[in-house]
Parts: sequence; structure tokens; C-alpha cells
Amino acid sequence: MIRSIRAAAAAAVLALACGPAFAGDWQAASVDDESSLAFGIDMTSITGSSDLRRASVVQAFRDSRELPNGSTIDYMVATIEFDCRGKTHGIVEIRGFSAEGREIAKEGNGRAMPVEPGSTMEAVANIVCNGGRGQGSFPEAVDWARAIRSTLKGETAT
Repeated sequence: MIRSIRAAAAAAVLALACGPAFAGDWQAASVDDESSLAFGIDMTSITGSSDLRRASVVQAFRDSRELPNGSTIDYMVATIEFDCRGKTHGIVEIRGFSAEGREIAKEGNGRAMPVEPGSTMEAVANIVCNGGRGQGSFPEAVDWARAIRSTLKGETAT
């Protein structure tokens, strides 16, 4: 389900840019209140043919997630390849970051996984494959992640 991110847009204006630069046109693709996570897409990163497309996707969590090694991440930036006709996606590379923008983890195998109907990934795939638009616009992934985390936590910008 997608919901308005006006509060997130206001929070993004207040966010300080730090960490690695993932400049682009980051737009909200899907916010899942049940699992407390959100996906955004860098609209400038979408490449490929009508059947096979790639995009940079950011995933933000309401609360930090602990990794098996004890480190925690607050958001991830991934390069994802979509088979639009076959309705699958594969994570080419994914990088996990702290709230401060410090890289914590990096992996990826590109293995194809189904895009489940009704999932947040289906909302991302629909935008990437069908040329749709997300909501809002942020110049850096870290700004988007911070803003959407505030929204997921129910905070409002002042």
C-alpha cells in the first residue's frame, strides 16, 4: 500500500546530507505499515530494455535491523534487475548502512526471485517496468531514508 509522504518531504528538507552519495531523483514507491519498511527508487537509474530493466532501490526500516554479526543497519541501497515479462527480480548488489550513512554490509548474487502479487516489490517493479512515478522527490538516498524512517515512526517535521 502506498501512502502520502508529505511529512517525509518536510523532514527531508531538514535532513543533513552525510555518508556515501547516491545522488538522483529518489521517489517513494511503496510504504508497508505492517512490516514497517519502505522502498524508494532512483528514477534516473532505471535502464535496460522493455523486458529486462535495472534500477537503484533504497529500502528503509522504521527501526534498525540487526545482522547476524551483531551490526545494525537502518537502510539499504540495492541494484536490482527486473525481468518484467517473467515477473522476477534479482539483487545484483545490496549495501547496508547505518543511520549516519556508514556502510555496514555488502552482498548480492543476482539470483531470480518471484515478484509476489500485492507485495511492496510488486509496487517497485510496476514503476520500473511500466514507467510509472513514485511520490515525493529527494536528491540523496540518505535523505530519503531518514525522512521515510521518521514517517514510519509517526514523527512529523516541525
